[in-house]
Amino acid sequence: MNKEIVLGLDIGIGSIGWDLIDKQTGEIIDKGVRLFSEANPENNVDRRLFRSTRRSIRRKEFRLYRTRRVLLEMGLIDDTAFLPLDNPYEIRCKGLVNKLRNDELATAMLVYYTKDTI
Repeated sequence: MNKEIVLGLDIGIGSIGWDLIDKQTGEIIDKGVRLFSEANPENNVDRRLFRSTRRSIRRKEFRLYRTRRVLLEMGLIDDTAFLPLDNPYEIRCKGLVNKLRNDELATAMLVYYTKDTI
């Protein structure tokens, strides 16, 4: 004899209920529920922080890329010959009172933390 079985699902926010019913007799063969643990608000804060950090890093790298591209287009630096100078912070202070050379200007604009971050 071939049984026809119906699967019933109740999908909620924090659970899924299910049952198997014999279609011919209407008898419940099996039933159950699967409960999901509650979301932890601290996990949301952690995910948001990591996502924010990734976005900040990506935006900073893109700003450096665009600045370098503009300096190249204006002819202030040469793509193959530009090497950042020693201390960008001293150069920035110097730029407050004196006119900077092209390589000093590029160093002041492109180098944030160390000379290796270009």
